[in-house]
Amino acid sequence: MRAAAAGALLLAAGAAWYASRAAAPAALPAPAAAAAAARAPFTALAGLDDIVRHRDPLISVNTLAQKERIVIGKDLMQFRVTSSEAGHLYVFFVGTGSEQMQLLLPNGIDRDNRIAADATVNLPRDSWQIGAAGPPGVNHVLVMVSRAPRDFAAVGLSSGDTMPSFDLAQARRAWAATPAAAPVLAGTPVCAGAAGCDAGYGATLMRIEEVAAR
Repeated sequence: MRAAAAGALLLAAGAAWYASRAAAPAALPAPAAAAAAARAPFTALAGLDDIVRHRDPLISVNTLAQKERIVIGKDLMQFRVTSSEAGHLYVFFVGTGSEQMQLLLPNGIDRDNRIAADATVNLPRDSWQIGAAGPPGVNHVLVMVSRAPRDFAAVGLSSGDTMPSFDLAQARRAWAATPAAAPVLAGTPVCAGAAGCDAGYGATLMRIEEVAAR
């Protein structure tokens, strides 16, 4: 009798456990992988930061300004560049007004943008100069060394200008259409042959302040 009662108790306990399992809410399926994080609103400076964020850390690019603070109407902006690897040198410039972005090198006067490993390139060269023209503020100069040459037509770089400028409206559209995991303003690597391009590049961002003459 006790055995039967024990058996009934065991069955009852089992039924209660089963009922509690049945009453428990069903586990929700694992959420799908989150979509790539949305990009911040586009600005020229955000575009420069995006280039640096996607750089290859194995390509070390270093810059040194002759002066970190230059006087409007008096001084020239001058700096030097070294790279741990040979490649193609591109210099982006957003001036103190932050209203446009230009490609300082290569340009309509100076198309020689090759740089050798561990060599120093002094910029701007004698054939072209960048003066401190104001307004007071900070110039942002991004230096990129790419293993492959780059094409910037998709992000609105003008052609034929002495100092090419980016069409920021076109760059903004490219920014909105490109996943956050990929760089936007770094351009597209261009290679001859069917083997494909090495898209790696190094980059660093330099700041040079412009101040009013006293």
